[in-house]
Amino acid sequence: MLLRFIITFLLVSGATLLGLAQNNTVSSGSDITGSGGNVSYSVGQVFYTSADSNGISSTAGLQQAYVITSSKYDPIIPTLQVKVYPNPAVDRLTVEVNDENGEEYTCALYDMQGKVILQSRVTDKTSLLTQDLPASNYVLKISNAQTTVKSFHIIKN
Repeated sequence: MLLRFIITFLLVSGATLLGLAQNNTVSSGSDITGSGGNVSYSVGQVFYTSADSNGISSTAGLQQAYVITSSKYDPIIPTLQVKVYPNPAVDRLTVEVNDENGEEYTCALYDMQGKVILQSRVTDKTSLLTQDLPASNYVLKISNAQTTVKSFHIIKN
């Protein structure tokens, strides 16, 4: 009787654990098979593992978020178009500002403590060098002479 209970317990607990293994809520994904091997990918995966060996790093399951935010406090300027790329940034961040009125703008990159890290006058296309910045999250604010007109959440790898 005890042996039957132990076997039943192990089977039920094992089946429960198998049901939880590799379980994740994702928005999309697929498996690709080719002559060189198999690859599985998912979009929206939030958990990952890292392995480092001999100076080589591999991160399995990592998905970088492309975050677009707009604050309800940012004024709406219909003639203003702002592009910021790439996000996530590695060596440089490009800021493109197109305003039909020809107004002048500045940009400032803030760390998560609110300290200004980089600041520059923005022309049509301005590059901010980010290679010396640590990997982190930043806030980029585009401002005219009166106020901040656009804010972006920037990820630095």
